[in-house]
Amino acid sequence: FNKEWQPEQPAFYLFEFELEQVSDTFIEMTGWGKGFVEVNGFNIGQFWKVGPQTRLYIPATLLKKDNRIIIFETEGQFQEQITSCKQPGFGLLEK
Repeated sequence: FNKEWQPEQPAFYLFEFELEQVSDTFIEMTGWGKGFVEVNGFNIGQFWKVGPQTRLYIPATLLKKDNRIIIFETEGQFQEQITSCKQPGFGLLEK
């Protein structure tokens, strides 16, 4: 997890964060290419920039005070931050 980002290269990305209160949420995947997401060792699903969904669901039961999200991205796209949302996101992102 400590190598620098390289364009058009598959890679794993690690995000660690703390929560004071846990609840159901969605992780925004807009800006990422194609891959899958793990939350605290549990695979929550796959994403692809063409849609149809733009967010992945994270049930509160997977979250705790200290959390770890791993994103495997196959298209070499990268985002500095991840964002959680209260609502799901659907729609074609790219034709």
